[in-house]
Amino acid sequence: MPLLRQSLKPWRRSCNLILLKHRHCLHIRRASRLSCHCPCYLLSRHSHMADVVSSEVRSRMMAGIRNRNTKPELLLRRLLHKKGFRYRLHSGSVPGHPDMVFPKHGAVLFAHGCFWHGHHCHLFRWPTTRSEFWKEKIGRNRARDVIVRRQLKKSGWRVLTVWECALKGRARISTNDLVKRCASWLRSTRAIGEIEGKTL
Repeated sequence: MPLLRQSLKPWRRSCNLILLKHRHCLHIRRASRLSCHCPCYLLSRHSHMADVVSSEVRSRMMAGIRNRNTKPELLLRRLLHKKGFRYRLHSGSVPGHPDMVFPKHGAVLFAHGCFWHGHHCHLFRWPTTRSEFWKEKIGRNRARDVIVRRQLKKSGWRVLTVWECALKGRARISTNDLVKRCASWLRSTRAIGEIEGKTL
């Protein structure tokens, strides 16, 4: 990101631009009329120029995304701890290394990212580049999720999945509703639970 900012400095000085952060890249827009010819503006106007970095850089960026201690997971921890629930984190002795393990309730919780686990919601879109790679990767993630649930069920664990869209985006539910639903399921005897965003 610092390299991108540095490379765009001349454009920002000469065009009197404002800088807007949009998703994973920086888009440059003119404050008045959108007639600027800076690189990011041109990229935003042409969908076929989707990526501003090389495939190698993009690969490193994607590899750097956390699979533990994500924002949704940290939020869930805080809410449930405040509600009085105690848990273990990423236990290696439990199949699938769940994000949270609740021994008292015989339950585990997964905070799933909608993209990485191929959820059917507005947060998931198939990438337009390297489509076969992503279909294979996300397909493997889905298959592994099914296997892990079977292993957990066989081991006597109950499984709750909280999807990212329940915590962010236009389909998110309120934190009060979220923690109530989590608490209700944990105190129940239901074997499988799933909390996702509202239907749009």
